[in-house]
Amino acid sequence: MGSKYYETPYIDALVAQGMVFTNAYAPAANCAPSRACLMTGKWMPRHGIYTVGNSDRGKSADRKLVPVVNTETLDPGFKTLPQSLKESGYTTCLAGKWHLSNDPVPYGFDVNIGGSHAGNPGSYNPPYKNINLDGPNTEYLTDLIMDKTIEFVKNTSNEKPFFLYYATYAVHTPIQKVQSLMYKFENKEPWEGQSNKDYH
Repeated sequence: MGSKYYETPYIDALVAQGMVFTNAYAPAANCAPSRACLMTGKWMPRHGIYTVGNSDRGKSADRKLVPVVNTETLDPGFKTLPQSLKESGYTTCLAGKWHLSNDPVPYGFDVNIGGSHAGNPGSYNPPYKNINLDGPNTEYLTDLIMDKTIEFVKNTSNEKPFFLYYATYAVHTPIQKVQSLMYKFENKEPWEGQSNKDYH
């Protein structure tokens, strides 16, 4: 199902054992508005997050529409998915990108692994710039967040259900490769236009 250039064995295993949605609807063209919709169950006009950052950024001469008034922080008065699950007895965890406020904990998460107001991590190599997360001096951010996520799952009681919201930073700039994996892509044949070894 996946790419023959970029290796995704764990995603492929999930696909083989789970359900695949081939069609989906995203309420927005980018992350923060879509995440706000997912967290609140509300459309953009209801929660007020229409875009990432300021809606009038860029050259005004290139703009085809009048910029909408945008907010960058989710209103803490909205009830969120993790709050509802927490009320139903779940332990809740956010791992990775939050980008709706400075801290996801007041929005219903018991555990925050790397979530902040930042839209990108600033660096995938230590010292991490935009997130408050400690780790070994050599650990790649994506691996560190995953290690801490696995630790959360292992330490969660079997007596209580848990909700894990995993939102990887890995799709965001800056694109910083894992040096130790570069050898796998040195002589690899491109596949359907995929050939950028920095994106592994």
